[in-house]
Amino acid sequence: MLKFLIDENLRSHAIWQAILDWQRKFGQTYPLDAVRVGQAAAPPTGTSDPELISFCILENRILASVDRRTLPGQLAQRQQAGDHVPGIILFHGAVSAGEIAELLATVSLAGDPAEFANQITWLP
Repeated sequence: MLKFLIDENLRSHAIWQAILDWQRKFGQTYPLDAVRVGQAAAPPTGTSDPELISFCILENRILASVDRRTLPGQLAQRQQAGDHVPGIILFHGAVSAGEIAELLATVSLAGDPAEFANQITWLP
């Protein structure tokens, strides 16, 4: 099962509520292990991208975000430094909160960590 860190730019109440709803409704069958920036188990809000990626490396979590402006460059820097990044998922366009939760759960259940490592995966 893959684990995720929900980036600050995806931490809206609606998205987080959809993830919590998914966990309550389908968690036994389709587990979804996600923490979001600002939670006690995750980096605080305002954490820099390099620090978020470091957290993901230490916790073996894939970073889920919509930050297509800075994260590709951050990933490239980590790769040049020889770091192994679990991966970054970026969402295209307008995706509903429920769709984000469902996509993350599907990726978590069916995904192979090697498919996401050291790269950006665009969803949907």
